[in-house]
Amino acid sequence: MNDDEMRRELRELREDLALLRLAQERLENVTMLNAALSGLGVIGYEGPCLFDLPKPTVCVICGARINHLGYELQLHRGRAHLCKGCFSEVTST
Repeated sequence: MNDDEMRRELRELREDLALLRLAQERLENVTMLNAALSGLGVIGYEGPCLFDLPKPTVCVICGARINHLGYELQLHRGRAHLCKGCFSEVTST
């Protein structure tokens, strides 16, 4: 292997490691969300993002309307929403 091939391989390994770390973080977040929201069956989430839904979106933890950034939780059956503050509180370690 020449130097260019070694650099390319090292760069690809670093990218793979970064993706694995992100996946691990998301899995840890889902685990913490399931612990905080037992019974809902969180399987994933999207966000933070702005919601453009036909009806007002409220946080399942604090009940406040989500007017700014929030998270959409994918549940075993349906979806739920969290405000950014509650998401941060639940997923902070």
